[in-house]
Amino acid sequence: MALAYKIREIMINQGIQDEIISQFCFPSPKETTLEHLINIATLMEKLLTKEQCLSIMEQQGCCKTGKLEVGNRSFLSCLSRAFSPLERKNPPKRVD
Repeated sequence: MALAYKIREIMINQGIQDEIISQFCFPSPKETTLEHLINIATLMEKLLTKEQCLSIMEQQGCCKTGKLEVGNRSFLSCLSRAFSPLERKNPPKRVD
């Protein structure tokens, strides 16, 4: 899950104005919930350009649906199975 304070740091690094950043509620890492992140993403869509929103979300690896993490876990699971030590020692035979 993305961390709200990291999103704030990215905004500062991108040069987003303090007046805009001050409109967001950035909870501490222990208090951050999916609901907080969805609220931040929704407000970002209202206050920032599309390019700024996408850049922040890309750097933080977050999305509004909260389903990105599930997809990532599934992909990584498949990737780890594809490159498991057993398969490297005994690669499948090619059928031409």
